[in-house]
Amino acid sequence: MLPDYFEDDKFLERYVKSLNATYAVLLWPATFIFFIVAAGAIVLLFQFLTSVPDAVIQSLSTARTAVQIGTLVLILGILFCWLKIRYTGIYGAMELGCAFGTAYLACRHLNTGGHDVIPLLFSLFGCIYIAVRGVTNLSEALRR
Repeated sequence: MLPDYFEDDKFLERYVKSLNATYAVLLWPATFIFFIVAAGAIVLLFQFLTSVPDAVIQSLSTARTAVQIGTLVLILGILFCWLKIRYTGIYGAMELGCAFGTAYLACRHLNTGGHDVIPLLFSLFGCIYIAVRGVTNLSEALRR
């Protein structure tokens, strides 16, 4: 019933090898292109995200805005406290992200001509502290 090449014991093995070679030839360039595009998108995103806070801070310099920001900080503090109690692992991962972001911004300040070493050192020590807290919270979440 079946053609002769299907009855060969090695047919399926040869067919799979030829498919694997075809996929390898197609997937390597596609993967390379994907990572190039993703890296470019990440660079553009960082450039955008680092310019947004500067514009926001310049536009938020009134007393009323200070009260609004203070209220927002209190609300976010309560929210993050609840998040830490309920979802310690997620909170720890967020702390690690904040540590990375703060370290990035502190080092970016060096590149823009800010050469005050003491504030930079305090910022970096703060980043280390946040990272330690993040790792502690992640390990606590894993122990539960």
